Amino acid sequence: MYVSEERTRARALVVMLAYCIVRVLAQCWAKIDKAVEEGLRELAQLCAMEVDLPGGSVLREVPQPRADSAELLAAAEVQLPRLLPRPTDGVDTKRNLTSRRK
Repeated sequence: MYVSEERTRARALVVMLAYCIVRVLAQCWAKIDKAVEEGLRELAQLCAMEVDLPGGSVLREVPQPRADSAELLAAAEVQLPRLLPRPTDGVDTKRNLTSRRK
């Protein structure tokens, strides 16, 4: 299998960005003695709730995080939005994009 230079560079960029994020989170969470892997597992439990309103409207609300998650977010100086925008029609895969371009 041939992998193009462009694809290799793209992967390298993604890995470098991920590494930078891990380093920043490690610095932020060092004060609260939390490893990056632990913190990400905790934050992975965050979710959004969909509230059906009269008239067929849907509201996507972000509930208050638990104390541990709130501490992680505060240490990283991240503020969660109260509401999320309405989702789009979906995520395009490579196949969908290719077929729409023809």
